[in-house]
Amino acid sequence: MDAVERSYPLIHPNWVFLRVFGDSIETIEDEERRLFYVAVTRAKDSLALVTESLRESPYLDDIRKHMSLTSLSWDELPAVPSLDQPRLEIRVFGAYRVKDELRDHGYQWNGTEKYWYRTVPAEGFSFDALLRQPWARQVSKIEVYCEMRELLHRWPT
Repeated sequence: MDAVERSYPLIHPNWVFLRVFGDSIETIEDEERRLFYVAVTRAKDSLALVTESLRESPYLDDIRKHMSLTSLSWDELPAVPSLDQPRLEIRVFGAYRVKDELRDHGYQWNGTEKYWYRTVPAEGFSFDALLRQPWARQVSKIEVYCEMRELLHRWPT
């Protein structure tokens, strides 16, 4: 369940036209709160409320008052292997001088942990070939992880 604002409550931008039927912003929010409650209370064994920390539904505060919620982040979940073929994640640290080159090679910036990363197929991957890239000796560290988040290679060792 995507418990983010603008999903719960879901208020149409043209809600003012509903005034013809006697609705107000308060009645719409009350109905949305009721629907959210119904959705949450229909879970039989467990319920996962997926949200974004900066865009949580305001209804989550009401739930927190009445029951304990367990929070976890995506990093705490077990890794899921690829369906098509195994993949590796390359992480490059201290790469400010070569950031444009990394971006050109399909690397993306992880602003939280401050590294560049890219996933590649495991089949045919060569760590030695990676280290022969022109930018490789201009960074502070390179790490390669398998899908199960186990470190496979590190430079410098």
